[in-house]
Amino acid sequence: MTYFDRWYKPEDRERKGFPATRPDAMRADNLRGISPREASPLTEDGQTKTKGLVEGILDAARTDWPTFLAVSEPVDIEWIDTFDKFYDKRRVKALIRSSKPASLSNDLVVHCCEFGVVLGHMLLSTQPNLHWVYNWPYWESSVFDPQTGLLFAVFHWAIKKFSSYGIDDGFKAKLLFCSEMIERERVGR
Repeated sequence: MTYFDRWYKPEDRERKGFPATRPDAMRADNLRGISPREASPLTEDGQTKTKGLVEGILDAARTDWPTFLAVSEPVDIEWIDTFDKFYDKRRVKALIRSSKPASLSNDLVVHCCEFGVVLGHMLLSTQPNLHWVYNWPYWESSVFDPQTGLLFAVFHWAIKKFSSYGIDDGFKAKLLFCSEMIERERVGR
């Protein structure tokens, strides 16, 4: 969290509720059955602004990734697999060494945020009843299933990808597993 922690205001840190990254999936029974707008701690204006940032980051990934990866439109699960395999331990270490934590626009933060948005986009694509729940900072936004109350901290998945404990998680498999988990939860298995 070295590259992200400095950008939290004290109230953002308190709302986050975790000292570091959040779990990959969390159950929020208190949010079950409510709209994503109601689930967000942000004002309507804050949600609109954050949604614009998230959509802009997805557009940036659509532009950036084809410059260094063998991917093409539309964004699909293979984008995740290709990105995940490209950023092996050696490349992650090199990216960390070349990125200055004091800059919010350093390559590590940019790649984390783009990866988080693409993960969220693909989770939404596999399960159309999911929604973004916008939060601040924007990387605290999660993908949410109002039927089961499950929240998926996809930006935190991306932060873990670029840390010592998430490089080899296998994000294509993780995404597909979460999609299956939602299905099982919905039918009560």
